[in-house]
Amino acid sequence: MGTRWLERFTRLITGKLRNKLIFTFSLIVALIVILLTYLSYRQTVVINEQNYIAGNQKLMKLVNQNLDRYIRQIDDFSLSPRNDTQFMDSLFSGDYLDQVYIQNQIKNMFYSRDDIEQISVYTPLTKQGYTITRKTMNLVQKPDMQTEQADWYRDAVHSPNFRNIEPVFQRGLSGSAEWLTFHRVLINISNKAPIAAISITLNFRELDKILLDAADKPDEFVGVFDEKNEPLYTQGPDYTAGRYGDFLPLVKENGGEAEYSTWTSGKTGYLMIDHISEGNRWKMVKLTPVHVLNQARVESPDLEFGGGRRVAGLFYRCDRDLVQCHYQPAEAVLAAHRAAGRGAF
Repeated sequence: MGTRWLERFTRLITGKLRNKLIFTFSLIVALIVILLTYLSYRQTVVINEQNYIAGNQKLMKLVNQNLDRYIRQIDDFSLSPRNDTQFMDSLFSGDYLDQVYIQNQIKNMFYSRDDIEQISVYTPLTKQGYTITRKTMNLVQKPDMQTEQADWYRDAVHSPNFRNIEPVFQRGLSGSAEWLTFHRVLINISNKAPIAAISITLNFRELDKILLDAADKPDEFVGVFDEKNEPLYTQGPDYTAGRYGDFLPLVKENGGEAEYSTWTSGKTGYLMIDHISEGNRWKMVKLTPVHVLNQARVESPDLEFGGGRRVAGLFYRCDRDLVQCHYQPAEAVLAAHRAAGRGAF
């Protein structure tokens, strides 16, 4: 098979003038088509990359803003007991009826939202703790001597906004569906002394809705990190095995806009798109392996070069017909001259 094609190619080059012209014109046209096809392919790749980056920058900014807005709602929700005068007065009392009122208000808060996994309230003046969870659905009240020793409590008491956000992130671990715990300390306005600590543990119900479109490929990694670079949420393959400090230093403030950069781990390159929220200063990071982006190009060159081959074939047929059209009259004249040379008039 190969030998026959080689013989045909050799005859095409060394044969008649018509074949040489057809081969020359066809080769020129083929080279032009290949060059134009390659340039068109490269331009398509660049445009696709730019569109992917721009689209994901807008997406990451929007998702992080929605997450910021959600935490702001929880912040306002944790302050809602302040609007209940009887609840605030009950915090100073150890009477049975006052404790019952506190229990009822905690139940009302718990059942008012389906994204709450647990609510705990601690009253420093009476040293009482109240807890209700989705697992038990029963409110438990008991003496609490541990809360004031907790790190989150001390951080919240000394925080400018008297709050602390503690990551839990235990989806699926031992049947848990906890994401994070929002701690709020209610203080006495006059002397800043704490009078109650409210801990609201959130599940993934609202978070999953917010992050639904953050990753559209199974090989993409999406992570949310607090201002201390502690992970609040991760999704997708963990390319750093928990060493998030390898790429988080690349996340920079950009006036509220999302940024993109490249990051390399080992022999694998990644496109990194990130955004820092304006409210909580949380970092949202999306890592996409470069080879995953390249997969989107696999079909593109086939289409481009497939079309190029069809165009080259069309030009080949046109060149052949054009050469034959001009070459046949010249061939007839040449035959007449040969006949005249032989004396055949």
